[in-house]
Amino acid sequence: LRRDHGLTLRDVRRVDVETSAGGLIPLIHHRPGTGLQAKFSMEYAVAAALADAGVRLSSFTDEAVRRPEIVDFMARVNATECQGALFPRSSLVRLELVSGDVLERRVEVQHGAAADPLTDDELIEKVADCLSHGGCGADPRKLLHLASGMRRHSAAVLLDSLM
Repeated sequence: LRRDHGLTLRDVRRVDVETSAGGLIPLIHHRPGTGLQAKFSMEYAVAAALADAGVRLSSFTDEAVRRPEIVDFMARVNATECQGALFPRSSLVRLELVSGDVLERRVEVQHGAAADPLTDDELIEKVADCLSHGGCGADPRKLLHLASGMRRHSAAVLLDSLM
């Protein structure tokens, strides 16, 4: 919804997320104060996705979690679980915009799962984020190309070619 409608934190008045039974069990931090706590927070993940135009590893630093606009926005995110079976998994996301419009989307398959895989560009972007966050200057395209040939080469050969 963020990407499709070009939304930012300022555009959204309220977010309601309804997930499958058990979906909120690991999400124990409703107002995280650290990057580690934020990894277990629906409220933070939603706020960071809107503020950062997506969620990256840099979204989970202590400094990122403590941004005033994020802290304020988390109070506007409400998450609930459906009653019933744990499977199949799904979520319903409802955004109430400042304009008064309401946007809604049901997610039956998580993007990145086998049934809805990342595009090549999304995978390259994800690998680039990991490499950058780890301080590695390797080329993500080259790494993915080499990784696709792992059956033909030893790990040592692949690592040497990255350096």
